[in-house]
Amino acid sequence: MTDPTGRAALVAVAGDNECAPDDPRYGLAVRLGRALVDAGYHVLTGGGGGVMEAVARGGRAALFGGGGRTIGVLPGGDPAAANPYVDVVIPTGIGLARNAIVAHAPAVVGVGGRAGTLSELALAWQLGRLVVALSVEGWSGRLAGARLDDRVRVPAAEDDRVFAASSEHDVLSLLGRHFRTYAGRPPPSAPRVLYAPQPLDRPAEDDLVVTAGDAETCLACLVLAVGADGSAPAGLPAPLDDRRTFRAEGPDRAACAASILEAVTEASREGFAPVAAAVLALSDTAARVRVGFVRRRTEGEAEPGPPGPWADAPEVTFVASDGRWTARVTAAVKDRRRSTGARRP
Repeated sequence: MTDPTGRAALVAVAGDNECAPDDPRYGLAVRLGRALVDAGYHVLTGGGGGVMEAVARGGRAALFGGGGRTIGVLPGGDPAAANPYVDVVIPTGIGLARNAIVAHAPAVVGVGGRAGTLSELALAWQLGRLVVALSVEGWSGRLAGARLDDRVRVPAAEDDRVFAASSEHDVLSLLGRHFRTYAGRPPPSAPRVLYAPQPLDRPAEDDLVVTAGDAETCLACLVLAVGADGSAPAGLPAPLDDRRTFRAEGPDRAACAASILEAVTEASREGFAPVAAAVLALSDTAARVRVGFVRRRTEGEAEPGPPGPWADAPEVTFVASDGRWTARVTAAVKDRRRSTGARRP
């Protein structure tokens, strides 16, 4: 379901501009920014440091990031004051009045914060916006679950309050339930994005088996398995070095999956590791998959590391049974040829 106007769905994030990268709230904000962008939202912040920087950094780590998905509205007139991760910089020169622009977003999410965050959340409340607060140290934690006053802000809203969230997943769930009520339009629709590492079952030395409730999740897990050699960055999600969309056609899903994996492993040979994947389309005879990569590094060296354990052309079986899909990958000989192949646009 999409907005009939075709306009982007906007969510603002407010938080402490002095939050350090080693603060747990910074990591939460990075994951929140990535999750919001990959869920189809454009993200508005004040464009500065701390939580604002972390959210924009998360947007750069998102599979569907870039291209103006994060917006920074600066209080001053110098665009150089923006953090290095924000896509679009808007210097306003209006000082603290900038907070009112942030508060006018259809939904505003608070992550910790001090007086500036308090003002943005209070303005959003007065403007009848959807307000979500992370239950962490700062004003967002103090306001989570509360009503700021007894006014009737949105008559259609049941149990109107500052909605409390404990994680980025909670935020997305709340947006999914309440965005239409407060914003007057449905939330965006986006394919599910999986990030490495994913739990994988290897029953035999040469086989990889993935079982999931749908074929799309199976295929996305297989793509990430190509890089299951520890190349996925530890700690905070890293900005992606490359994003590619692969297409394949074949006689069945297994052939399509094998062709996609061959294309991804070719990127692995180029020095890239897949760390994010989303299946955009999958049928009995065609597949389209979006993949995000980080550059492989060998320890202590600048040169790309070796490709993952499934770098040779794989044999794939793809079957459904009792409502669940199972995909099995077996490494195959390098000189095997196919009549179909994955390709980039």
